[in-house]
This record gives sequence, structure tokens and C-alpha cells, in this order.
Amino acid sequence: MPITSNGSATAIKKNSKNEVTTLFLNLYNYRENIIHTKKHYKGPLPIDYNIKSYNDLVQSIIHSIMNEDSYNWIICEGQSEKIYFEHYFKSEINSNRLRLLPVGGFKEVNKIYNYLSTPMKDPDYNIKGKVFCLKDTDEQILTVENYAKDKNLFYERLILKEDDTSILVDVNDVLASPPTEIEDCLNPYIFWQTLLEFLDEYDELNNLLQTKPQEDNEMYSANFIDLTRGEKKIVKDFFDDKEGYNKLLFAKKYVEIASKPIFESYKSLEWIDEIKVKLKLK
Repeated sequence: MPITSNGSATAIKKNSKNEVTTLFLNLYNYRENIIHTKKHYKGPLPIDYNIKSYNDLVQSIIHSIMNEDSYNWIICEGQSEKIYFEHYFKSEINSNRLRLLPVGGFKEVNKIYNYLSTPMKDPDYNIKGKVFCLKDTDEQILTVENYAKDKNLFYERLILKEDDTSILVDVNDVLASPPTEIEDCLNPYIFWQTLLEFLDEYDELNNLLQTKPQEDNEMYSANFIDLTRGEKKIVKDFFDDKEGYNKLLFAKKYVEIASKPIFESYKSLEWIDEIKVKLKLK
């Protein structure tokens, strides 16, 4: 299995004192979880466990997109992206055999793309499904060698222009500024409502939102209020906490709020719709 939609595993061990210990593993996003676990322990892990090799993973994906009733895939950086995509692509996941695979960072997205590019461009493979690889725009842009457009394999970056137009560009596009993460490209009204849920725990964020009016007619969350450079850092620091928990907590709360009937008119985002068109899901 290249991914699991839901699930868990429990490792049961007996130590030298004949004591039984257990370790719970969440399989919801196990590829990214294992990467973070290795960083946390900075040495041998408490149990010996492995994930499918990239060769095995790619073979599974290739097999799934060659079937008559083929799958489509979105390969993204992290778990927070998956949470947003599970909301915005809900019907496509249920009806169009769309699968989401967060892999734990842009280097891993690059690796998956490189492994997929050769077989997917081979005319001997009868590819029916599509794969969309997506990454953020970082301060330092790393080009992808041997990149070429393909009708079944996409690799693009999310970037927010100065005119507040969120766009998808080819991964090697020369457009490199400003740095853009998915939190910059959400619905501004839902983003505002979600941030309000965290004010009691973060005084700096509370003081900021209490003194700033919400901007009208903005398309995306990066400009939901008019911020100075220092004020933007307060918001960025909130999302860039050491363990990355705020990104996940925020994503879950955002989806919860976005699902309320009052936000019925904000069902999607333009760049989400663009991905649907490219994957022929719309």
C-alpha cells in the first residue's frame, strides 16, 4: 500500500526486564511521520520499522494509473496540505479515485517526481491516470533537472503575485518571489475566522488582530489584513512553531469552519479549480 487513508499500528516489545512496552504509530500520514520521528530522536529509533522504498511506491502508483479504472494522484509536501485538500477535493476523492500523498518536504516531492518521470513518459506504458506534484515557493529556488511538461505528469509551484493573484507555475519557472506557502493562498475570510480561534493562546497575535481591520476584496489570505514586515513575522512565527503543530491545528480548524453552511459560497479556490481542470476532474 503506498498510502493509508486511516489506520494505526502498535509495536509491542519486551525489554531485558521482561516488561512489555507499546508504541503507537499513526498511519494516516506515515511517510511524513517517520521523517519527523527520525529528526526528533536524532539517532536510533525506539523500534525498527521501515516504509516502502521509493521503487515500490512508484511501482504502486504506476500500476494504479495504468488500470482501466485508473487513479489520479496529488503529491504534496506535508500533512497540512493534505488536510486542506481533503476538504477542497472531497467529492473528487470519493467519485474520481483521487488520492493524496504528503511525503514530508519538497526534497521528497522532487524525488517522487524523478522516479515517476521515466516510466510515465515511456510510450510502452499505457498511462490513463494523472499525477500532480505540488510544492511551495521557498526563498531559495532549487531547479529540477530533466524536467519536461507531460500530459499525465505535472510538477508545479504555488506562488502569490504582488497583485494578489495566486497562480500555479511550472516548478522551474523563473518567477521566484515572494516565498509562498499554502497558508498564504487560502480564503481570506475563513482564514481570519480561523485565526480568531487561537487568540487566547497567543498574545501577540491577539494584539495584532484587535488593532487591524480586515481588508475587503482580497482574493487570498496573504493579504487578509494590511501588515508591516514585523507584523507579518508575528503571523509567520505562529505557523512556524518548532514542532509544526500550529499548521496542523490551524488546518483542521480552517476546514471545520469552511464546512459550515455560512461559507457555502466559498466552496473552492481558483488555483484548486485549476488543478481539477489539469487532472480532468472538472
